[in-house]
Amino acid sequence: TLESRIATERTDLAKEREVDSFIGLHRPEYVFVAAGKSGGILENQARPAVLMADNLLISCHLIHYSYQHHVKKLLYVASSCVYPKHCQQPMKEEFLMTGLLEPTNDAYATAKIAGIKLCQAYRQQYGFNAIYLLPVNMYGPRDNFDPNSSHVIPALIHKFVSARLGVRPRTTLDFMVCAVRIALTSTRHRFTLLIKKSPEFLQGLSYFVAYE
Repeated sequence: TLESRIATERTDLAKEREVDSFIGLHRPEYVFVAAGKSGGILENQARPAVLMADNLLISCHLIHYSYQHHVKKLLYVASSCVYPKHCQQPMKEEFLMTGLLEPTNDAYATAKIAGIKLCQAYRQQYGFNAIYLLPVNMYGPRDNFDPNSSHVIPALIHKFVSARLGVRPRTTLDFMVCAVRIALTSTRHRFTLLIKKSPEFLQGLSYFVAYE
């Protein structure tokens, strides 16, 4: 079927010709741009050029060739890091670009902002039906648990599991438990809600709960 062919096909979205050929061949009515390269603080500090360049290329190619091949509607998935570092809470869309970005991931965030602005530009100039979403950071199945490139929650789960298996020293675990306890003090209601909705998250933190 068409669905199975698309699901198994691998296209390098950073390469213009491949994106043009892929969209031209399959002629989708709707395009959801959730692809991109991302990582945690270490990854953003070590490879800002790669993260920025690849995400810029992916956004440009997908938005442009979706328009060229008459896609009915495109949804671009951005990131919560596009908001200013000291953004007013709760965050609102009108707070975009009202302050400096978080410096540890400003290259990646700038690329995602460029994707948002490109959607707006294609809508303004060509009438292309391109919209964007700004989802919050989430944890879920098949997340990235690499300690060098993952985000905070999967990185913490990786460290807890490592400590439980005896891979990580107890002193490091004590420090992490203290750090997490402090962090949860100010966000306990949100954390409780997350646990209720995500058994996998609770299971991953089982050692922390037992230790407490």
